[in-house]
Amino acid sequence: KALQSAEGHRHPTVLAFVHELLQGLHTAKTPAGFPGSLQDGLSGNLQMPGLVLGQRLRDRYQLVQELRRDSREAVFLAQDEHLHNKPVVIKVLLRLSQGDESIRRRFEDEIHAMAAVDHPGVATVFDAGWIASGAPFLVIQYVEGITLRVLMNREKLPFERTASLVRQMGCALDAMHSRGVLHRDLNPENIMVQASGSGDRVLLINAVDRKS
Repeated sequence: KALQSAEGHRHPTVLAFVHELLQGLHTAKTPAGFPGSLQDGLSGNLQMPGLVLGQRLRDRYQLVQELRRDSREAVFLAQDEHLHNKPVVIKVLLRLSQGDESIRRRFEDEIHAMAAVDHPGVATVFDAGWIASGAPFLVIQYVEGITLRVLMNREKLPFERTASLVRQMGCALDAMHSRGVLHRDLNPENIMVQASGSGDRVLLINAVDRKS
């Protein structure tokens, strides 16, 4: 019933990890994507050309920690000094050659796509801009919690809790699809879970794009 009530139930990736949830599998996999806490997923005090820890972007966002980096982008934990050092996540596109202009356009499409969605189950975009080298950056809501993968590895989830998680995922996906936006990397590492006395809250993070 939870699958039937979720608008995203036809997505094969949703079905795959929902089945994994229901079966209580404990597959070990290193969490990726945005952090669940200030310690979750940190990759060390690395630096990239044109950016150093402690640097401020727009005289506002101070880079505190590099969280993740791949061939396409670097992700930082930062503090918004205009909002009492509120933690935020900053994604920066790495320097590209002229032949990689399509990657830049895709990153900028991600900025526009994320900004188009306003839903409590989707991480919010706060700001965007360019660093001195011309690389675009994106300022995103910092989500306190853990990834769905970490939660699945920690405990076997009862059916009722699983149904609630799936239902929230479906509502978030439905909100994205209604705005012409797709999540192109839907997996347990890109689903954050915040636990509270009133129940779990699910937020989708990372890797969204416009429908073609």
